[in-house]
Amino acid sequence: MLAVAAVVMVSLSGCSLIGDGERVWGFVQEDFAKKDALTAVVEEIRTLDGVEEANWRFLGAGPNGGEADITVVADDDATVPQLLAAAELANETFAGEDLEPLMRLFMITDANGATLSQRAFGIGGEQLADEIGYWRAAGDSLGVGLSVTLTDAAEEPGYSREFTHSGDAADALLTAFVTNYDRLLAVSDDSTASSMWMVSGFMARGLPPAEVVTLLDDIRQVVPIRDPSRFPENPPADYVYPSGFMMGWATRAPWDPEGISVMIGQREYRASDWPDVVAAAALAAAVSPLEFMYQVAPPADDPTGHRMFRFFTGACNGAVEAGKDDHALVAALADVGTVLPEGGGAGMCMRTPPEQTEQSE
Repeated sequence: MLAVAAVVMVSLSGCSLIGDGERVWGFVQEDFAKKDALTAVVEEIRTLDGVEEANWRFLGAGPNGGEADITVVADDDATVPQLLAAAELANETFAGEDLEPLMRLFMITDANGATLSQRAFGIGGEQLADEIGYWRAAGDSLGVGLSVTLTDAAEEPGYSREFTHSGDAADALLTAFVTNYDRLLAVSDDSTASSMWMVSGFMARGLPPAEVVTLLDDIRQVVPIRDPSRFPENPPADYVYPSGFMMGWATRAPWDPEGISVMIGQREYRASDWPDVVAAAALAAAVSPLEFMYQVAPPADDPTGHRMFRFFTGACNGAVEAGKDDHALVAALADVGTVLPEGGGAGMCMRTPPEQTEQSE
């Protein structure tokens, strides 16, 4: 009886099973084609001068769909043209119809552990040579491994750059960044792509003026830097973030000038910390335009009990939001002989876009 039932079931569903099997076999054949393409290009890359090793990785169905990686380990004396040759072979393969739809990564690693990771494709050969050359020269100027990632961007030239430390060398990059910054500024950079620098607890869109990095170095002598790269990727609800300061330099809005932000965060308010906060604030007050904030986390028994001590330097074209803690910080600055520049004040400046200013006139 069971045998009869099985025959009936197969006869009723046989077409579906055959169709599913054909689709599965089609997927398997497609995966073979992708792996063959990766194998062929990696074998060719391995023959190039300047290449110590090359490998590939393929994942047919990852969390974000199919994935394909090509990684190259460069010789100690590899030149930019040699690395460009490897990159162009990988880019040509990734542009093929089998691999183009996948999440793709091309990576170069040098002897210092520095990496160039390319996730944006369709970059011209001359542009790619410029990016490889700048990555190498910028790292050499700092004397430490520097990593850069090229990712897709909506604005021209179609990709952006993010520079950061390699491996666990966050402290080494920070020290090199503030010590050798003049050398880094002197490196020629022909790229038109927007850049983000993530140096421990410092973030900048492009390379800022030297006085910004001087301020970064001065404040870190008073308050420890707070490095978000060391935070857990998915922190538990009870995770306690470390105390310290973070600093940024960027254009806050297209119509707003570039400025500096300094934020000191602490788990609780302690009177013993106050002198260091005021000392850091005094350093920041000498620079304009700048926004400063000392933020204290709320106590466990009062989730709304956080405190903020803020001031800004430079003229404010909008409303100012200020509370008693903001005025207390500015008063403490005055007590140590620090007066905010003309136009600065306690609190936070809520800047108004030009079109709103024109409508109100």
